[in-house]
Amino acid sequence: MNRLSALSLACGLLCGGCTEQASQPASGNSPPAPQSLVTYTEDREACVNRSPTRNAYFGDLHIHTGFSYDARPLGTQTTPADAYAFARGAPIPVPPYDENGEPQEQLSLKTPLDFAAVTDHSEFFGELVLCSDPTSSVYDHKTCQLLRDGGGAGMFPFVKVVIATNPERLPEICGEDSAACLDASISLWQITQDMAEDAYDRSSSCEFTTFIGYEHTGTPNANNYHRNVI
Repeated sequence: MNRLSALSLACGLLCGGCTEQASQPASGNSPPAPQSLVTYTEDREACVNRSPTRNAYFGDLHIHTGFSYDARPLGTQTTPADAYAFARGAPIPVPPYDENGEPQEQLSLKTPLDFAAVTDHSEFFGELVLCSDPTSSVYDHKTCQLLRDGGGAGMFPFVKVVIATNPERLPEICGEDSAACLDASISLWQITQDMAEDAYDRSSSCEFTTFIGYEHTGTPNANNYHRNVI
């Protein structure tokens, strides 16, 4: 997943948004007004490419970035903003990086996507914030060091949590009452939402749609892997 689903199959949706249904006139009666298949819940321009027969759109609803505990240790440094730019056709850096922090490879899509949702693991947003902030009191803790650049070993403390029957946050990072991580998680979740909003094309061109989401990796017994909440 650290390549932001670059090589995954794009999923297709038959989207009713931005479409109108043409009603068939009843025999001997005046044709009724067309019934809209979409009700806008926001003040925005209507899409110019609406079709009575609907359009097929293609995108990705399972993308991880450096905000995920299982992508960051493997070298992923990208953000949701980078992921959305990639989905729209921009190149994106992928691991490995050299000693100067420069990527050794970049990837890009042949055909940009119509929609995307970054679904980072929500369980450890707070831990990611605290372990990535040099001013944090836990920044130099071994668990944080491994999370930033520890390979598979960097994921292990967090994997143990998500597969536990009775999960508990890591007290060495979050404190005994977990308050530090709960508070820190709010900021990263807000950043995730803001980046999705910034990439959303709300003009009449409707070239790209973002969905705000996260992956819920619940317990017990690791039975909720890849459950994406959109």
